[in-house]
Amino acid sequence: MENHNLASMITQRKSIRSYTATPLLPEIIEDILSFAKNATPLFPEFKTVFRIFNRKEIACVCPLSAPHYLAIYSERNPDADLNCGFILQQVDLFLSSKGIGACWLGMARPHDSMVENLPFVILLSFGTPDETVYRTSTEQFKRKTLGEMSSPGVLPEYIQGIRLAQSAMNKQPWFFSGDARSCRAFSVRGKGLINIGEGWRFVDIGIALANLQVMALSDGRTVSFRREDSIPAGTCSEYVISCRVSE
Repeated sequence: MENHNLASMITQRKSIRSYTATPLLPEIIEDILSFAKNATPLFPEFKTVFRIFNRKEIACVCPLSAPHYLAIYSERNPDADLNCGFILQQVDLFLSSKGIGACWLGMARPHDSMVENLPFVILLSFGTPDETVYRTSTEQFKRKTLGEMSSPGVLPEYIQGIRLAQSAMNKQPWFFSGDARSCRAFSVRGKGLINIGEGWRFVDIGIALANLQVMALSDGRTVSFRREDSIPAGTCSEYVISCRVSE
């Protein structure tokens, strides 16, 4: 899949919650699984395992309508969660590019909670959509403003695509500071005693970083990720990672 095809999906994708009951063809399922296994990791040192389940193999407090569920298994720590979000977002964009509906499910779990000694992390439901699969305008996204999630002048070519990244409960628990070619990503904690979606903060940030990577690659650029020492944290934020886009 060409990266520019994936990049174009960032401004069009939406979470699909209504599907037809007809399963996808086996060869399409195999293509999706192959893409997931070959997606670019943020941290290659973390092992990830994928499994595709049907509806009967999923436990959820909410009604489910999708015929298929892609589960990712890995270690459970902030860096592993970043990696899972980074990988699975590429799969999400791939599905969108094929006209296949998808939705991240934080409240659902497969009955198989462990695979190859790795715990379950998160699910992506998918199937043939029974609703419009694409947005027609970026105004249809309910997201924070640029001023709420980034400093002025940071990555002007890509910050809008980062802003459009999906997240648990639309919390967008991130802040990006920097300049035209480099930035630092911070994790922003929710406020209040009950913070729904707080457990997915680093998965969410991985999704945002994947959007950056996909957009840069579509422009023929690369993104290098690294950790810096002694970056001060804010009152409700903590340093996550630094990114630099090539010229």
